[in-house]
Amino acid sequence: MAGSVHQQKGADWWYVRKYHKGHYYSFSWYHGERMESERMALKLLGQIQGDIERGVFNPLKYSKGQSPIAAYLKEWLSLNESRWSPATASTYRSYVTTHLEPYFRDSRVVIQEVRKAVLDRLRLHLVEKGLSGQTAFSIINGCLKSCLHYAWESEVIDHMPPFPRRKDFAIKAEPLRYISLDVQRSIIEAADPEHRPVLWWLALHMRRPSEAISLRKSDYDPERKIFLLRHGQSARKNVDHIKTRDVHELPCHAQMVQILRDMKHAHPFSPFMFTCESSKQPGKQYTKEILNRIWRDACKKVGVSINLYNGTKHSTAQSYVDCGYTPEQTMLVLGSKSMSTVRHYTEMDKVEIRRNLMEKVVPMSEPRQKSQK
Repeated sequence: MAGSVHQQKGADWWYVRKYHKGHYYSFSWYHGERMESERMALKLLGQIQGDIERGVFNPLKYSKGQSPIAAYLKEWLSLNESRWSPATASTYRSYVTTHLEPYFRDSRVVIQEVRKAVLDRLRLHLVEKGLSGQTAFSIINGCLKSCLHYAWESEVIDHMPPFPRRKDFAIKAEPLRYISLDVQRSIIEAADPEHRPVLWWLALHMRRPSEAISLRKSDYDPERKIFLLRHGQSARKNVDHIKTRDVHELPCHAQMVQILRDMKHAHPFSPFMFTCESSKQPGKQYTKEILNRIWRDACKKVGVSINLYNGTKHSTAQSYVDCGYTPEQTMLVLGSKSMSTVRHYTEMDKVEIRRNLMEKVVPMSEPRQKSQK
């Protein structure tokens, strides 16, 4: 029988050493437990050899139980980082190195033993450290869940454990703020003329700052008067997709058509639609930091305190609701794919939502009278 069994030096458990198709494998677990005798190691070696002869040998089947969570998290990162967006890779790397790996480093729990109780203890630990409910939720139900799903797909674990529910994290929703369109206009007009076009683009089209920053001149079709949204940013890096990873056709607002006609391109050789003279980026590209600073400075001039996202996208969306747009119409204008997104961005009155839905019901016709024969 090819292969050998050995006792671990300085320990009371045994392991199997096996060579197969150019690789050496070591297995020290049998049915989820350390092999405490030579007899168990020989029995495992016999099973492995049987699988090889039947052509069904899978090393993962026998390595179960010897994957400490901390070590597996690092392996998962190294294998998947290149597939993620820069922002996702950076966020997951931070969660693993700052929170998950230190927590599990000295734990004897292996990845196959992760159960609901393990996840609940981790949740309490993160909250006790002072992390917000939203951050703890992202670490556990975002990062760690993604890792365990990969382990399940790779047959390292047999099933996914149940994860804590969102309400278990006591996430406090931040109140949404908005301003009137008159105040919005006064803020934009308070900015230097160089920066007004990009601020108007954000306000009129209710899009993300990363999409305005990355918008190319070639993305605008003046004949059809539409923008093709196909570029974005992730972790401050330009990427060839927006957040939703689709190509979105955005009608150009009538007011923006005239702004683009009047806009002078200070840097004609730059590929970007909007450029900033003070930017250090190639092509004088805006950055989120520059946009936020421009918006804050303009807000100070008019005595208003609101962030760029709420002051542009959310405020314009709210104005549509205030004008009597239904949730469905608002969703269409926003370019959203679900009603939950509309409710997130707009302060809709539940009574009005019910009224709008009730008015869409087709009245039932009077029942037909049976004809008399």
